Amino acid sequence: MFSTRRLAAIVVATVVTTAACGGADDGPERQDPAAAASAALDEAEADASLESVGAGSTPTSTTPTTTMTSTTTSVPGIAVNENTLRIDECFNRDEGLSAGRARTITTLVDCDDPHGFQIFSNLQYPADGSYPYPGDDVMQDFALASCYQRFERWAGTMYETSELEIGVFAPTRETFEEQSYRRILCYVERADGEALIGTARGSGI
Repeated sequence: MFSTRRLAAIVVATVVTTAACGGADDGPERQDPAAAASAALDEAEADASLESVGAGSTPTSTTPTTTMTSTTTSVPGIAVNENTLRIDECFNRDEGLSAGRARTITTLVDCDDPHGFQIFSNLQYPADGSYPYPGDDVMQDFALASCYQRFERWAGTMYETSELEIGVFAPTRETFEEQSYRRILCYVERADGEALIGTARGSGI
């Protein structure tokens, strides 16, 4: 889970993605992730369905395998794997320590009830199975820039004047390399930390 502050997100939105997604010379037989990432961002501008999944040979992602040892939570809703959330679904997060170990529980809730977050788009990181994990910074920059491009059409207002912040769920090194997981989820939360009530889609807030 990654949530950005407004200035950082605006800077990220200006990143030249061909540079952000570049890497070592992988030879002529390997997909060029820089070109694919750039194409994916360009394609997003015309994607009316909000379901763009990148370009070319991007593989179909599966949901990372996770094990929940407990569904006990003080946060209302049904405990779910965050990577199974869909566009327009609303959720809460309970982050803390359990038996000395960090643990996070995501709960799906009705959007009419108070909630912290709402999914507004998803996409795939455009690199085939032969490409190694690009690193946390590259992954987050690509995810934030991609989600930023999709924000205004969904929320009904420019991000720079909105009361909402953008956050992302992105692949980790483990899920990327061991499970070929490429899915990125974009979500919103209020910048002031207050709960959302009702859907933020088209709200103009």
